Amino acid sequence: DIEFMERKVEDLEKSMKRSNDKQLKLEHECCMK
Repeated sequence: DIEFMERKVEDLEKSMKRSNDKQLKLEHECCMK
């Protein structure tokens, strides 16, 4: 089912972005100290 796959990929990208944002925030906080 293509729609299902697309949704899965979208979720993956979202979670990737979320963890990326967390990583960036952490790095930023480390730099600020």
